[in-house]
Amino acid sequence: MAGRTMPKSQTAPPGVTRVMWYRGLPVNRRADDNAEADRLLGIYLGDHFAGATGGLALARRIADVHKNEAYGPPLSAFAQEIAEDRETLRRMMIDLGFSLPQAKSAFAWVAERAGRLKPNGRLMSRSPLSAVVELEAMRAGVETKAACWRTLRAVAEHDDRLSEAELHRLVDRAEDQAKRLEEMRLGMLTPTFRPDAPEVRDAEAAEEGEAQWESKPGEPAHSRRTGE
Repeated sequence: MAGRTMPKSQTAPPGVTRVMWYRGLPVNRRADDNAEADRLLGIYLGDHFAGATGGLALARRIADVHKNEAYGPPLSAFAQEIAEDRETLRRMMIDLGFSLPQAKSAFAWVAERAGRLKPNGRLMSRSPLSAVVELEAMRAGVETKAACWRTLRAVAEHDDRLSEAELHRLVDRAEDQAKRLEEMRLGMLTPTFRPDAPEVRDAEAAEEGEAQWESKPGEPAHSRRTGE
């Protein structure tokens, strides 16, 4: 429908740059733009929440698989952090007035289980390659999460419903998680691709990884070996 011309006897309210007429009623274009921005942000966060649901399922599964191995404790701690981050995102979505995407989350849960059927060199069982590929997937998920926190940090500059300080902390936490996951992944390369190499390298890497996950809540973990 074509826009109506504003009668000369009426003037636009202060601060309104464009006013369109629909059914004789003025519509604030700025308000429409804000509503559309909120809608898009809700979709964006819903997608990330669904991804967090699948990521949490993967983190818990790989932690359970390795629970009796050297990497068990750090992987278990990682899964707990992923659960905490997902809950933080859920709270932020509620604070912003967005509903949780139940259908997307259910799909992500199913997709994670379907991902167990990915090729790993063995048809009916796990192979050493499974852990390497899963750690790569988890690191990719963490880096995507960090991007989400950075996006929200930028939004927080103009939206007091979000805390910039909290988002700064979450960005640092995600970057530290990615670093620790990469160290664990590298530690698994030798027993996977060079099983004839000394196992002490893998044991030392696992010990260092476990120490790094023993950091204070909310603070980036660092290696005791380097003294950082």
